[in-house]
Amino acid sequence: NLLLSLDYSDLLHLDLKKSIENLKISHLLCYADHSRGDLSKKNIEQIGQNLLTWMPAKKLYMLYDLGHIPENCDAYLIKGSNGAGRPGESTTWEMFTRLKDMNLGKPIIPMGGIGTAAQVKEYIDVGAAAVAVGTLFAATSESALSTEAKQVLVKASRLDLKELEPHLKQKTLILDKEHLTFDPKDPNNTAELEKGIQGNGSRGIIFAGDAVDHVEKILTVQEVMNNLTELLPKEEK
Repeated sequence: NLLLSLDYSDLLHLDLKKSIENLKISHLLCYADHSRGDLSKKNIEQIGQNLLTWMPAKKLYMLYDLGHIPENCDAYLIKGSNGAGRPGESTTWEMFTRLKDMNLGKPIIPMGGIGTAAQVKEYIDVGAAAVAVGTLFAATSESALSTEAKQVLVKASRLDLKELEPHLKQKTLILDKEHLTFDPKDPNNTAELEKGIQGNGSRGIIFAGDAVDHVEKILTVQEVMNNLTELLPKEEK
């Protein structure tokens, strides 16, 4: 299975449909983050959902808040305030339990701050279809981050995390606040992120969530998977 994460505005590039088909993408994780010209976020979401009807892939919708919950999807991924990058409106657990209580009849995947086998088991036990983990995998030996960036994650704790402004107010580690620069045309602060994840650990930013507390050394992906699933029955791993 291959999952592609994209903003609905990405679907305005019509050649993307061909790429999704050629790559046999099985799941699309969609969200609406930005307005575009005269189009509001809601306009872009409506257009994007219409374009998605062309595609056989399963559609997951990313929720940062519960104010507007689209129904035209196969599952919801919720991102809480304890996750890396753009934060949700409240903690992952709070958002998960509120959405679950709405009984919308679709799978829910919590994301943000999840870094232990106990947390994974707790979510699965109360009905999560799966859990999404980011920060722990960013520090694995297979990760594309530089070795120095991974060591930054090993040494950091959630107390080191800052809310980065302007733009999307991402939750991040700031490696050198004095030399940060922002491009108003780059709401994701991509240039500073590239410096952080590809550099020598002295410049830029690295997105990280509260699970950074559980990054104690550089492990392989398989070792992280084993640690996170050790409390689950074999059939659920």
